[in-house]
Amino acid sequence: EMHVVGMRTRFFGIDSEKNNMALKLPQLWATFLPRLDEVPHRIGEGGYGVIQQTAARADELEYWAAVPVTKIDRLPRGLTSLRVPASRYARFAHRGLVANVNMTVNYIYSSWLLRSGMRHTYGCDLELYGEEYQADSDKSVIYYAIPIES
Repeated sequence: EMHVVGMRTRFFGIDSEKNNMALKLPQLWATFLPRLDEVPHRIGEGGYGVIQQTAARADELEYWAAVPVTKIDRLPRGLTSLRVPASRYARFAHRGLVANVNMTVNYIYSSWLLRSGMRHTYGCDLELYGEEYQADSDKSVIYYAIPIES
């Protein structure tokens, strides 16, 4: 289990004819990153993109730009918290520009998952931004993880 604090938005992903991911997600990060020092009980320097389905619409997703925390206290206005349930994850490296992460996600869902014998638990997908992440660099590495079970 993990607790994160951040900001969230809803978006339509690459499989939707209303795809607005390129507009929504960079804007969310640009709004959240200047507020990192306001996050109480923050752990480390890394960040997470947390993706989960919404109850309202099948093709609409919720995305969190967030950082892990040791505990949840009162939060500054505009920040909110999320509990990510414990799960077993399959983790994949995405090398290159983060704008192209949908190629890695496409591989995970349309190739790897179908051949793996595993199934997605419908929990949160995670983008992990750590020391290897370099904004706007083709040498950047982030990790994309999906919750799985046999």
